[in-house]
This record gives sequence, structure tokens and C-alpha cells, in this order.
Amino acid sequence: MDKIKERGDEIICHGYHMDALHYGRPDPNKEAELIKKSLDGLRKISGQDIIGWISPAKNESANTPDLLAANGITYFCDWVNDEMPYPFQTKNGTLTAMPLSTELEDYFVILNNQHSAESWAAQVYDACDFLFQEAQIQGGRILSLNIHPWVLGQPHRIGQLERVLEYVSAKEEVWSASAE
Repeated sequence: MDKIKERGDEIICHGYHMDALHYGRPDPNKEAELIKKSLDGLRKISGQDIIGWISPAKNESANTPDLLAANGITYFCDWVNDEMPYPFQTKNGTLTAMPLSTELEDYFVILNNQHSAESWAAQVYDACDFLFQEAQIQGGRILSLNIHPWVLGQPHRIGQLERVLEYVSAKEEVWSASAE
């Protein structure tokens, strides 16, 4: 945490723990307590005003967005239905739905679909090139890479991650940005 704070990295909340899912019809009061406990704890240990959220397993209840907005969240990454941010209305104000592609997630591609790390890299290159061309006509696009250290951080895969990051960042027009 000290290194993350020292670098000024943005931290978003990913729930209290992975078994505290928000899908279905959880009791709204219990879900509200869980969200508050998650955010209060992370804000305390990080020293940051946490404004971003991704639900455990990207699952949420019908109440989750309202509860997030009521707790100071301004954007969330649970909806994977677009490559561009868009406004999401709640009872407590507007959230921004930020893209977080499951299709390029290392866990999904390598572990679920059992593709190689080389195949994952080729898919990212293709997505990058396509979005780059689209951006020339329609304006900026977002290529979000959801990666996990226990997947791509392994010695036999990390070279592919390094090549992908080098490929994407070599484009002058690419801006590496936090979700905020």
C-alpha cells in the first residue's frame, strides 16, 4: 500500500471480499452496510477519496448503483457493454459507466477459454489496432486491459504482457490514463 500511495496510483474498490457478491436480491440494508464498510475501510488504509468501484465478479443487484452513488462513487466498471464511458442514472445522481472488457481480460482468455498467452497478446494487438483506426475517424477510444498478477504475472507469461504494453505505448497518440 505504501508503494501504491507513493506512486499516486488510483485505487478503486472491488468490494469487501470476493464472496460478498451483490447479485440477486440481497437485503438493501445489508448491501448498503457492506458497500459502506468496503469503502470506509479502503479510504482509511489508502488515504484516498475512493470514487471508483467494480463489484466482486462484476455482479450487482438492482440497488447497487444507487448505493454506490449515495456513498460518493462517481464511476463504476460493472457494465461491459461498450468501449466508451457513458452516464448511468441512479436515484442518487449520475454515475459514469466505465468500460472494462471481459473479452480481453487475461483470466477470461487464458484460464477460461484456455488460449495461450500469445493468443491473448494477438487479441489485444487486434483490438488496439481496430480502436486506433476507429479513433482516427470518431475520436478517442478506450482499450481497457484487466490483468491479474496470478495470470499474466507468471514467469512463462509475463513476456507477452511486456510486449503488449510496449506495443500499445509505442503509439504516440495513446494516452495511458487512470479510470478517473
